[in-house]
Amino acid sequence: MRQHASANKVLTARDWPLWERWFATAVLSGYKFISSLASSTMAPGIDAISKELEIHNPVVSTLTLTVYVLGYAVGPLLLGPASEIYGRKPVLTLSNIWYLVFNLACGFARSRDQMIAFRFLAGVGGSGPLALGGGVLSDCWNAEERTKALSLYTLPALLGPALGPIVGGLIVENLPWRWIFWVTSACSATIQLIGLVLLRETYAPVIRKRHNLKYQSALGAEVQSGDEKVTSKIASKLTTAVRLLCFEPTIQLVSLYGAFLYGLMYIAISSMTELWTRQYGESRSVSGLNYLSLGLGFAFGSQSDGQVFAAKDSDSMSSVDNGLIVVQVYRVLKTRNNNKGLPEFRLPMLGSCAVLVPPGLLIYGWTANAKLHWILPNLGVFIFAFGIVNGLQIINLYTVDCFTSVSASAVSAITVTRSIAGFLLPLPVPIMYQHLGYGWGNTLLALIGVFLGFPIPLILWWHSRRQRSMATSD
Repeated sequence: MRQHASANKVLTARDWPLWERWFATAVLSGYKFISSLASSTMAPGIDAISKELEIHNPVVSTLTLTVYVLGYAVGPLLLGPASEIYGRKPVLTLSNIWYLVFNLACGFARSRDQMIAFRFLAGVGGSGPLALGGGVLSDCWNAEERTKALSLYTLPALLGPALGPIVGGLIVENLPWRWIFWVTSACSATIQLIGLVLLRETYAPVIRKRHNLKYQSALGAEVQSGDEKVTSKIASKLTTAVRLLCFEPTIQLVSLYGAFLYGLMYIAISSMTELWTRQYGESRSVSGLNYLSLGLGFAFGSQSDGQVFAAKDSDSMSSVDNGLIVVQVYRVLKTRNNNKGLPEFRLPMLGSCAVLVPPGLLIYGWTANAKLHWILPNLGVFIFAFGIVNGLQIINLYTVDCFTSVSASAVSAITVTRSIAGFLLPLPVPIMYQHLGYGWGNTLLALIGVFLGFPIPLILWWHSRRQRSMATSD
């Protein structure tokens, strides 16, 4: 009995020294940064890649870039459940090795089909840090401590897609395009080596299981049945996510708007190089610097009016607020409701996204169309990037608060739809800009943003109140 009791007194990740928990968070952030960087680094090299691989259709050229994001839709559905059986570190390590192999293979691609296949498979592996990030942070930090760790974890994912074209532009300007993939692979290998040697397992049940194996040989049977558990967990997660997407109006609405916002982000990433090189006559390396406006919009948007805050309510399991304004609006509405927080109290700030994104798109499109000073299109990009990040974060908060018991499946559902949108929406954009120009093309996108951005928060507010009223009457 003493042996068994001592076996249960195993140290988990939350018991580690502070420096080690920050180290684990930093390594995870490094993984996520490289993955998100790789999603956009090839943007300045699309023309060179298309020429060498004989890709003549602009839609297919864009496909070689965005198919990476499609991998983000597949990976989390497999990697998340697997990490709950085998642990975070083995799954994270294998997914990063998978990414490393196929990202490296992109640099050796000899045909269009090889490039598309390798990019998709690299995206599946690159989704590992995204799929496991929330779990690792939860393993290492309690609710009060998690806020600052979340800031370190989320910022690289926002900056990566914006900084990728800057890095890619410098590489394409001075080296063959294949070095885009080799350089990012070398950076990934460096971080992977650090994590492989120094990062420890963080998932408490797996830590305890490994510790208890020393005392309970009977656990060998449970370990052997792990594959069955993984299969059942994946099937359960897929079933729940699909059911929510098909039958839950709240998930359908937030998925629709979130997919549009995420698609806008990759529309900008895939099209800005062409704008600055052909419309403004800039070099590849100089054109990449314009992506800083996108990165700054993401960075300031994620920290809007203050640093990230965590707020916990007695009737809500979670939530992480994206800025001081969100916290204040939520608290005011909560106070007016007898100090009881409700999920729809997040929604007023979703309207800020509808206010920022369409004007930003219009400023970007029409100033670029008229070839006005470079600062003006970048100002428009900054404004709509700011709004996009606000919208995506508030959607996540609202979703988790609405579906506390199945939050992982709910977030998976909206993540899958976002990733599919990030893959599909940029594909027709070259043709759209070719026929409509940047002014009318962005006007079309802005109108869609207005059509979705203003009604959806109102519908969600009404639907939430109606559902609660029906539940009370029953």
